[in-house]
Amino acid sequence: MPWEVAAETTARLLRPYEGKGWKEILWDVRTFGPDFRTPSGATPLMLAAQAGNLELVHALLEAGADPEARDPFGQTPFLYALLRALEDPGFARGPFPALVELLGPTAVDLQVPEEGGFRLVRLYPNHPEFWVFLAALALAKGLRANFHLSERARPYEGLTSAYLAEALGHLPPGLLPRTLAAKEGEEARRTYLNGVLGRNEAQSSYRPARRLFLRVARGRYLPNPHLRLRVREGEEEVWKPLREVLGYGLLGLEELL
Repeated sequence: MPWEVAAETTARLLRPYEGKGWKEILWDVRTFGPDFRTPSGATPLMLAAQAGNLELVHALLEAGADPEARDPFGQTPFLYALLRALEDPGFARGPFPALVELLGPTAVDLQVPEEGGFRLVRLYPNHPEFWVFLAALALAKGLRANFHLSERARPYEGLTSAYLAEALGHLPPGLLPRTLAAKEGEEARRTYLNGVLGRNEAQSSYRPARRLFLRVARGRYLPNPHLRLRVREGEEEVWKPLREVLGYGLLGLEELL
């Protein structure tokens, strides 16, 4: 099956970044620089984060690796780790909390389109929208390209509260805002997350209107491509349309908008 092939490919890519046998990676870093691109378009730090190799992550950061670098689909090292945590409960309860400390953002800055311009929105970790939005960013590539994701986040269908209820349930409760962590059962989380997605729809009249998600079908969402995300390019911070950051055109997601 295609998603099984993709899972095998991912496992093969991560193998050199696991365990202790990664001296060749540091040799390549010295030769090509800390943020050289592997054949998959990822930097070594992205793959080390996805492998959960904390020792290698520390070594790469000390070598000058950029924790805010992005692959062609807008994925940072932290989003690589988050994607695995959403799919792998053992990883979520194992190295992931330490990776949050090392690589996780302290806030997410967005510009939300409004009549006549844009309005600044900042999401903090104590907001349920923070983790839901980051999960949506991490999963955007997988909705089209990574067939190894769970059945409830299969391609072409958009993100659902059912998938999020399962996936965010893998994360340690201490990482989540209290309102979400208090929802102990998957059904309770699904109902709660349905509300989070609904009130943050691009078309919602709810206030404050964050407009984080675009509903592409009943109960199915994509990160709102009309948002602007603050990203770093070289030494500068710039605002870029989310559809450009996440490579919606490359993923073939434009037809769903």
